[in-house]
Amino acid sequence: MFTNYSKLIAITNRHLLAEGVTFEEQIQRILDLRPDAIILREKDLSAEEYKNLYERIFPIVSKTSTPLILHGFVDAARAIQKKARAEGRPAPVRIHLPFPMLEELAKKDPDFIADAALVGTSVHSLEEAVRAEELGCNYLVAGNIYETDCKPGLPGKGLEFLREIVLAVDADVYAIGGVTRERLPEILSTGATGGCMMSGFMKA
Repeated sequence: MFTNYSKLIAITNRHLLAEGVTFEEQIQRILDLRPDAIILREKDLSAEEYKNLYERIFPIVSKTSTPLILHGFVDAARAIQKKARAEGRPAPVRIHLPFPMLEELAKKDPDFIADAALVGTSVHSLEEAVRAEELGCNYLVAGNIYETDCKPGLPGKGLEFLREIVLAVDADVYAIGGVTRERLPEILSTGATGGCMMSGFMKA
């Protein structure tokens, strides 16, 4: 039975919750599996709704050593950081930015990236991976490695693509797209740090 989730990042999607299970309950179930990190994706929310969701689960996640990574909501990240500082709490920004947003932010507010405790992005080519590291990313999510139901009809880029990115950058590299627990050994064989899983965690 697979029990080691420490090489997997959990990506949230509240629409995948089983009937009767609250988001907070599922976050606790995920934390019990001890993943490498949790990315709070929920990109269909407004900035205010997203911030409120973060504040609902932060007390749960903060009891553990699992990093909670924001996804895309830069203004919400700033507001969360400001509130934490006002309350005298540590306020490290950990954020995952879509690649176009990363490039735009690097031009408009490079200090935000430089000051963040952790910055990651999703890349779909070797060129994007190299550029993302130049822009200050600590980790990269490369995909899609396998064919996935999230993007039907789109062939997976494969393990060789993943290996090329691993060899080209110093940042941690995680596979995404069709990642399962059973595929993790072959993902790790490329030198990748690990993989990202959504349904495998949201339905755990």
